[in-house]
Amino acid sequence: FKKLAKKTPKSLKPIVGGLFCGVVGIFYPQVRFFGAETQNALLSNNSLPNLMLLSLLSVKMIATAFSVASGLVGGTFAPCLFLGSMTGALFHNSVTFVSES
Repeated sequence: FKKLAKKTPKSLKPIVGGLFCGVVGIFYPQVRFFGAETQNALLSNNSLPNLMLLSLLSVKMIATAFSVASGLVGGTFAPCLFLGSMTGALFHNSVTFVSES
């Protein structure tokens, strides 16, 4: 993958990154932008299933990595907040499940 990334022209990298993030955003609209709607839903006690939390966690992580690697402006602070809230909700669901058993 590193060889392919080095051979890719610099002007093409943002196009590839934007295209990838756009396609991911079509299938997982919760990971677009800052994910504030998803975080607000979690804070208002609307729990999401563990499988959904795991998929959002992994998809946001991959999309952020592609975005940063391709040189797109977007930062890493807001995605870190999203990843932290997904991890916290996953932990909450796991502890609730164990304590109920």
